[in-house]
Amino acid sequence: MDSIPIAQHAAAMLLIQRLAAGHPSSWSLQFLEPISLLYDCWLFEGCERIEVKSSGSHTEIITFSQGRTQHQRLDYGSSVEKSAADGPERLPKVVSDNGPIIILPARAVSSPSASQLSLNLCANIDGADFGALEECFRQMKAWSPEYYRWVSRVVRSVALVEAPQNSLRSASANESCSMLYISNNHDPLLLGEMLVHEASHQYYFIATRHGPVVDPSDEQQFYSPFASRFRPLERIVLGFHAFANVYLYYSMMLKSGAGRQDFCAEQMAKCHRDLSQVATLIKETDKLTEIGRSIAHPLLGALDEL
Repeated sequence: MDSIPIAQHAAAMLLIQRLAAGHPSSWSLQFLEPISLLYDCWLFEGCERIEVKSSGSHTEIITFSQGRTQHQRLDYGSSVEKSAADGPERLPKVVSDNGPIIILPARAVSSPSASQLSLNLCANIDGADFGALEECFRQMKAWSPEYYRWVSRVVRSVALVEAPQNSLRSASANESCSMLYISNNHDPLLLGEMLVHEASHQYYFIATRHGPVVDPSDEQQFYSPFASRFRPLERIVLGFHAFANVYLYYSMMLKSGAGRQDFCAEQMAKCHRDLSQVATLIKETDKLTEIGRSIAHPLLGALDEL
C-alpha cells in the first residue's frame, strides 16, 4: 500500500469515526485500490467505493467491491446488532467502560505495519482466543482498575498474532493509532502484560506528536537491556516507559491477592532487573525535553515508592 491509498484509508476511517460519534453527514469515496474498512465491529472487505448517509439517529453504509454490494443500517441507541444478508461481517469485540475493543483477524488489517513488522496474523479468531481476552479484561477491571482504564482509553482494536503459547509477540506502529498487535496467548495475565506494554507505546506516540522526547541534537547511544543492544536515548525512554508500566501492572495484580502471586513476583523481578540498568541514566541525563521528562520521571517516582 503506497502513500496515496494509505491517506485514502486514513481519511475514510476519520470520516467513519465521526459517524460513530453521531455527526450527521453524507459522503462517498472512490479508492485507488480495494481496502478493508471497520465501522464499530462491522468489517467491510475489499471496498472499491463507499457511500454513507447519516441523519445523526441512524446511518446507512453501502460499499461496492468487484460487483458485490454490501449494505448496513445502524440505529444509534439500539442494543440490537444485526446485519442484513448482504451486509458486512460482524467481528468479535470486548466491551469495556471506555468503548468496544474490536478483535481483528488478518483480513481486517489494512495497515502495512503488519508486513513491515513480519507479523503472522491469525486468519480467524476462535472461541478460546476471544474468551482469554474477555477474561483478561475482567481480571484487569477487578484487580488492576488503573491499568484497565489505561488500556481501554487508548486501544480500539487488537490484531492477534500467531505464536506458541509459551512466547509473547506484540507490537505497535506509530501510524496505526489505537491498534495493537499481540500474540494469541491464552494466559490472561500475559495478555494483560502485552496490552499494557503496547498501550504504553500508544501513549508515547501520542506525546511525540507534540514534540521530541530527546534533544534532537543528541546522537549518543546507550545499552538497552530491553533490546539487548545499543540504542539512541529516545528508544531507551520508549522501552523504559513500557516496561515500567508492565512492572506497575504486575505490582497491582500482586497486591490484589488475586492469585498466581509467585508468577507476578517473577515478572516484576524480570522487569526490575532491566529497569534498574537505565533508571540512573534517565534520572540524570540533561537531554530529555519537557515532554520526555513528563513521560519518564513520574514512573521513576512511582517505582521508588514500591
